[in-house]
Amino acid sequence: MKNLLFSRRKVLFMLTDALSELLSSGLSLQSSLSLLSERKSPLGFCACHLHTALSSGMTLSVAFCSAPALALPDWYASYIAVAEECERISPILSHLRSLLFHEKMLREKIFAMLSYPCFVTLLTAAAGFFSVFYLLPSLSSFLGGDFSEAQKKAFETMLFADVGLLTVFAALVFFVSKVFSPSPVLNVIKTMAFFSEHDIPTLQAVSCAFAFVGREKKIAFALLSLRNRLLDGESIADAFGFCLEKAGFKAEGRLLSEFLYICEQTGNNNGFARSARVLEEKQARRERILLSSIQPALLLLASVYITVILKIAFLPYLTSLGGIL
Repeated sequence: MKNLLFSRRKVLFMLTDALSELLSSGLSLQSSLSLLSERKSPLGFCACHLHTALSSGMTLSVAFCSAPALALPDWYASYIAVAEECERISPILSHLRSLLFHEKMLREKIFAMLSYPCFVTLLTAAAGFFSVFYLLPSLSSFLGGDFSEAQKKAFETMLFADVGLLTVFAALVFFVSKVFSPSPVLNVIKTMAFFSEHDIPTLQAVSCAFAFVGREKKIAFALLSLRNRLLDGESIADAFGFCLEKAGFKAEGRLLSEFLYICEQTGNNNGFARSARVLEEKQARRERILLSSIQPALLLLASVYITVILKIAFLPYLTSLGGIL
């Protein structure tokens, strides 16, 4: 079996998808794993490991984490732990399948988004290389003068321009990944929305949401403060609003607080879901703005690159050619 991260994540998606289908049809977890373990494939190998681990008394979350053929994100293990604790394995596996599918589509979207900038960057760099290493020697032999200094300067200019071009492309890759990746706050709210929909206690949902924080210390401190306030009996609307605003997420905190307050007055439990939809719409607007601005920005960058090459590299030749004419 391949040990590449991508293939291991793919096996995780296949296993989650298969288990979700079998459990939703009415089969038990052990029966589902027993059926899947009969497959002579990476999926069957993982299912066999899980079946053996559960038969030996290991918990499902520990069994998933110990599986050698799976690339398990932290949030996946947290969801499985909550599923065991609340005995909601079937709906949570279905939700995990949708999360993994969304992660896969996001990765493909980013790759597709960067394919055009990569093509333009390589084409522009190739044009500069062709100009300096093929066109300039041809002009030198045609004019018959000593242009060694001009050729050296042209080569240095091309290297400098290529470094700048690659730097801009690397910055674009970083910027695109930041814009297209959902913020940790949105992931936390979506996690709370799912658990609220399935009547899972808020404190357990907050504990699971910690897995989406990553390196965002401000959100981690906000969730810790939130947990303490909920334990002290403060309302969910006030606790979430105060903690997120204090952590620096004022817009998200106020939005969520308003929706949760209305839900508390009406008895609904869709405050998190409504907040997540609003934040996802803002995310979609940012993506559309980025998509509409990348093409003209790249064309402008290519124009500047070619202009610099023409001015520094070809101007001495053109001046000499004008004198000859």
